Amino acid sequence: MLFKAFQISNYKSFVESGKCSVQTGVTILAGQNESGKTNILSALSKINEKSPTFNPDEYSFDQTVSPEIKYWFELSEQELSELQDVASVGSVEQEVIVTVTNAKREIACQYTYDGDSADEEAYRKKLFDQLESLLPKFVLYKSLTDDIPDTFTAKDVSALPVKRLSTYLDADFAKIFTETSQQRQRNATLRLSRNISDDFSAKYRQKEVRLEFDINKDIISFYVRDKKPGTDEYGYAFQLKQRSTGLRWYLNFYIALKGEDLKPGDIILVDEPGMYLHPKAQQEMRGILNEESKNNQIIYTTHSPYLIDADNIGQVRLVEKIGIDSDDGYNEISEIKERIHHSGNTDTLKPILDAIGYSLGSELNLQHQRVLICEGVSDFYYVKALEILCGSPLMCGITHANGCNNIWK
Repeated sequence: MLFKAFQISNYKSFVESGKCSVQTGVTILAGQNESGKTNILSALSKINEKSPTFNPDEYSFDQTVSPEIKYWFELSEQELSELQDVASVGSVEQEVIVTVTNAKREIACQYTYDGDSADEEAYRKKLFDQLESLLPKFVLYKSLTDDIPDTFTAKDVSALPVKRLSTYLDADFAKIFTETSQQRQRNATLRLSRNISDDFSAKYRQKEVRLEFDINKDIISFYVRDKKPGTDEYGYAFQLKQRSTGLRWYLNFYIALKGEDLKPGDIILVDEPGMYLHPKAQQEMRGILNEESKNNQIIYTTHSPYLIDADNIGQVRLVEKIGIDSDDGYNEISEIKERIHHSGNTDTLKPILDAIGYSLGSELNLQHQRVLICEGVSDFYYVKALEILCGSPLMCGITHANGCNNIWK
C-alpha cells in the first residue's frame, strides 16, 4: 500500500490538522521547536495497534472527544490482483481509508459483490482480513536509547540493538559464540569488521574511521579507530561510548535503519535526524534517507536547512502554532500547511529560506552582477520554473525577500 495522506483530530496540540498529503519518497515536517512536529509522528504510529489506546495527555483541549487519526492508502496493481484472487466474486477500489480512535482501528474500502447475498458477509470478512494483512508498519525512531553496546555476550544476542546489528551484517552472533575454534571465531569477527567498515565509511565522510569487532572467549567488543592522515595506519581503539555524540548517533541510527525488520512499503518515521550532527553530516544523512525512501516512504521532522533540498521543496510540509481565543481563554494549536507561501511566520519558514540561501548563495555572490529580488518564496519558484519551461535562463541571480516590506529594509 502506498501511503497517500493523513488527518489528525483532537490529538495533543492538534484540534484539526486537515488532510495532509504525503510524498511517495520523503516527506519533511519543518517548523520551530514545540510546533507539533513530533506529535504528528506519534499520532501516525498509532496505526500499528489493532486496539489503540490514548492516554489522557494525548487528548487535545476537549477531554470528552477521543483523538482520531485518519490515513489514506492506495493499493498497488499487484495488491489489487491478489485481492481479486482472494475475493473472486467482486471487485475492489484502490483507495483504502483507516481510522484510528480510542480502542478501535477501522478499515474502509469500496467494493462490489457479485455473488450470492447469503455469502456476502463471509466475502467481506475474507476481503478485510486480507486488507488488514496488507497494512504497512509505521516504525518510529523517536530517540535512540538502544545504542550498540561496547561489549556483548551470548545472552545479549536477543537484545534489540544486537539483533539490528545482526540483521544489518547478516551475522549469526549466537553461532560465533558457540564456535569451539578460536581461530574460526577470530576469522568471523575479522570478516564482520571488514564488512561494517567498508559500508559505513562509504556513508560517513566526516573522517576516516575503522570499525572493529574483537572476540575474547565469551565476549565480543566493538571499537572505533581513526585513520592517521596521509597514511594507511589506524590509531588507538576507542569504545563507542568514548566517541562524540554525533558519531555515536550517526552510527546507531544507520544500523537501526538498516537492521530494522522492514518490509517494502513499511513507513519510516524519524524525529530530528540531524540533531547532533555537523552540517556536512546532516547532508550525508539526507542522502541516506533519500536512498532508503526508494523502498520505504520516510517522514521526518527537522528545523535544519541542511536536511531540506532546495531543489525539491515539494517534500516540505510546514508545521506551526497559532494562537486562538476561546471561552476557556487563550490557547495555541498546531496547524499543517502544505504550500509554503501560505505561512506568514518567518521563523517557521527559516529552514526553507536558509536552504535556498545555502543552495544559491555562491551563485548570487560570485556569478552575477545583477540580482532579481522576488517578493516571496513561491514567486522565487515560479520564476525558476519559468526559466526551465522557457529554456531561457535569466542573466542574473534570483532571490526573494519573504514579503514586499522586506525589500526596502
